[in-house]
Amino acid sequence: MTKIVQAVNTMLQHPERITKVLVSDFTGEYYFLYNKYVWSILYNSAENRYSLYFYPGTATIEELADARPDEPQGQECIHYSTKELGTKEAYSTFQELYKVVQEKLFKVDKVLEEIINEDKF
Repeated sequence: MTKIVQAVNTMLQHPERITKVLVSDFTGEYYFLYNKYVWSILYNSAENRYSLYFYPGTATIEELADARPDEPQGQECIHYSTKELGTKEAYSTFQELYKVVQEKLFKVDKVLEEIINEDKF
């Protein structure tokens, strides 16, 4: 297993550390913070692949999410894709992260937690 798959599995074990989810109006890409680090994840349905990006630079999550794809951004990033990694584990792990980030954007995690806690009373 590659380190990126291990890291994503850790993210999935600690979804509460995934915060400040934004979506790009131009690409549909989900930008998020994990702890203090800026990441984004994108699903390409035409190629049936997930892409995960890590942004080590100084750009804010807002700047990245608002950037137009046709304008030169000059933002350094490291790209990981399920196509490159080529394993079922990588695909399912990235797929699950995509869903968790998407749920965070729409606050579904809070709704589900509220529903689950209804049974406790």
